[in-house]
Amino acid sequence: MRNAQLTRHTPCYAATIIKMKVEITKELLPLSMSLEGTEGTLTGKWGRLRPFLADRVAPCIDACPNRVPAAQFIKSLQQGDLEGAWERILEENCMPRVIGRVCFHPCEAQCNRGAFDETIAINALERVVGDEAFALGLRPQRLKEGRKERMAVVGSGPAGLSCAYHLARLGYEVTIFEAASRLGGMLWSGIPEFRLPRKVLQEEIDVILQMGIQAVTGVEVGRGRAFSALLDEFDAAFYAPGAQRGIPLHIPGAKSEGVFEGVDFLRAVHHGQAPEPGRRPLIIGGGNTALDAARSVLRMGSRPVVIYRRSREEMPAFADELAEAEEEGIEIMYLTSPRVIIEQEGRFIGLECQRNRLSDPGPDGRRRFVPVADSEFVLEGTSIIAAIGQNPELAGLPKGTTVRYAALEVDAGGRTGTPRLYAGGDAVDQPRSVVHAMASGKRAAMAMDLARRQKGEELPPEIRHWMERPPLSMARYLRGQTEDPGELVRPDQIRHEYFHEARRALPPRLHPEERSRSFREVTGPLPPEEASQEAERCFVCGICNTCGYCFLYCPDMAVELDPAGMHIVIDYDHCKGCLVCLEECPRVAVAYEIKP
Repeated sequence: MRNAQLTRHTPCYAATIIKMKVEITKELLPLSMSLEGTEGTLTGKWGRLRPFLADRVAPCIDACPNRVPAAQFIKSLQQGDLEGAWERILEENCMPRVIGRVCFHPCEAQCNRGAFDETIAINALERVVGDEAFALGLRPQRLKEGRKERMAVVGSGPAGLSCAYHLARLGYEVTIFEAASRLGGMLWSGIPEFRLPRKVLQEEIDVILQMGIQAVTGVEVGRGRAFSALLDEFDAAFYAPGAQRGIPLHIPGAKSEGVFEGVDFLRAVHHGQAPEPGRRPLIIGGGNTALDAARSVLRMGSRPVVIYRRSREEMPAFADELAEAEEEGIEIMYLTSPRVIIEQEGRFIGLECQRNRLSDPGPDGRRRFVPVADSEFVLEGTSIIAAIGQNPELAGLPKGTTVRYAALEVDAGGRTGTPRLYAGGDAVDQPRSVVHAMASGKRAAMAMDLARRQKGEELPPEIRHWMERPPLSMARYLRGQTEDPGELVRPDQIRHEYFHEARRALPPRLHPEERSRSFREVTGPLPPEEASQEAERCFVCGICNTCGYCFLYCPDMAVELDPAGMHIVIDYDHCKGCLVCLEECPRVAVAYEIKP
């Protein structure tokens, strides 16, 4: 509109001016007039407030242990840019196809869309991006080349694979050492086929290895190979052996025939060598291993019973897996503790149990289970699978390392007390999930890179003391940015009037009766059209997606699109700071400051 105002180049300019002078009479007061229009008047000098694109954080990103930029990759999907979405995920997460299947998706619990209708199916969208990108032949590449340092990674579970991937992207030569005959760690031996197909897992591992990473199997560092020899050969090492050893039951009869460890049983299932559980196996425990074991024996023709000492609300298993187990008809006995394994001629035949009640919450907020007097009873069964927890095998550790409560002590960067030795995954004290393990591997890769760069390169001041706070975003690290990304977008800040209600997309699932007959994957992918519609539901909190409302409502027309059409540009020569753009932004992508 400014360009349409009267200028010296306008036809009939002189005649128009003469007419204006004739109409001005002596009775009129002197008026302030512009004969050149508003374009030549720098109205931006009139105001004290200056709007700008904010660097705010969507709550889904803040809730992700691995800092995957969910809002950003979904924005790319909204723009039809699958490769861009895949690249944003690959900045932080080396296995989107795995995480898209097994993550407990805490991001979705914090999604602002939930205050409007239903949360976004972020996990399902990440799986779609991973699967589609793989089918199109997209593969991650090294970001840097030519570093001479060699790095060792001990253990090929999610933590080890993540560390190796990020080190390779940073340009290092990486060798993975795995005690088993194949890579994957607990991803391979601890998660059943119906949750994570082996074909998908192997393809993800192969994609990581194709970046030039070497893998050596059948070598157990700490026993078959000393840590000292490893550190003599390599510039640094990351240790993530995983929690491969089940915690045994400490009740009478625990060594009876027919009593199995949960992780050992699942490992045997994966190798096709599982012992016969019988018609009615009793599964002791309330975590994911317990439910994985119960759902596995169900597919082997048994009718399992899960025994858990607290209530459903206290059960540590992931909510999705618990819901699927209940759909499959698995019986769960809550507030029940095992006391004595009853045996006959050395073989298990029954389990004496006791009822519990829950106490009031303690100082930590958790409710304890309290045995109920005279509530003992006996359960008949054909076998017992004990899944009450796992610990890592920490063998042959070098001097300087400290183990406390079956976990290695490390600092914020994963550094142990031994120089150049880092640790992560289930070997350290952190939540035991695939996404937490991957985050620890990435964090250690940044710490290992930072230690090398501090020796021979000039570091930007912003990242010189990076490891003094727990970093998570590799993208921010590579840009030399501190981990201070800005204000979190709250649900009450979203302008709901700009959105319409829409139901959350639900991935297809096998019918419970079909599940019990095979180890086929239970949850399928979102169909392309539904995935596109689900991406459109995302608010992309705190991120400009060029919706155009700021341009539409700006009274000074001081808002334009950047040449690439990716975000807005504010013309500060003409912006008077009315902040209408801020008030009308649907997703809180605009903030303001007071001009000096």
